[in-house]
Amino acid sequence: MKIMITGASGFIGLNLIEHLSQKEGAQVYAIARSQAGLQRLQQFCNGKSGINIFQIDLADPEQLDQFPESPEIIINLAARVSDYGSYPQLFKDNDQTSENLLNF
Repeated sequence: MKIMITGASGFIGLNLIEHLSQKEGAQVYAIARSQAGLQRLQQFCNGKSGINIFQIDLADPEQLDQFPESPEIIINLAARVSDYGSYPQLFKDNDQTSENLLNF
């Protein structure tokens, strides 16, 4: 089963990857937005089979073209969680990314 996890470098994402890495036949596409998130995923997933790591800005739909094949399941954990920031930035990072995933 091909599973895409957005926000994979967060607390829930890392625990979900740990769980899925133990399932036979699971192919996980772990998505990080930032360089720090990418590094966290690389360290956490070191040696785990069936995990493919990508650094993608989900607000840019063309970056989703990096995937070799479409996932069967998308688990969207990506969000900008903050009580400050501009509305356009929060919209881009939360609403626009969800819309892009739905259109993927």
